[in-house]
Amino acid sequence: MSHRLNTLVQEARYAVFESPERLVSLFDSLKPKQKISVAMTSVMGRGIYTDGHPHDWLVGRRGKSAKYGTETITLIPADDPTRKFSVHNAFRLWKRKDSDGDLFVTASHGDMGLSLKSINGIPTK
Repeated sequence: MSHRLNTLVQEARYAVFESPERLVSLFDSLKPKQKISVAMTSVMGRGIYTDGHPHDWLVGRRGKSAKYGTETITLIPADDPTRKFSVHNAFRLWKRKDSDGDLFVTASHGDMGLSLKSINGIPTK
């Protein structure tokens, strides 16, 4: 298989997005320090965590805004849990409502939105 074809196959493998209902139910079930696998992409470039492939994260603190009707979860890299992100550089999952009132989950890195491809819980031993 040529390198280009192999690259296209790998990208297509992660091109399937999760259903909003499944992401919302998984978001609600996440507990602090739980290990999860999240795949997300960015239109601004391909960083180490935004390359579209799943990366392991630990669930951090939760936040809630009554004013805007949003809930957030901060993500901590599982490969380096002592790494601290500033407020403007943190990876977060957001649960919010769209204009029709339906709940959905998005991702962000600081103030930049990311395309959230999948979230999978990793069972603990």
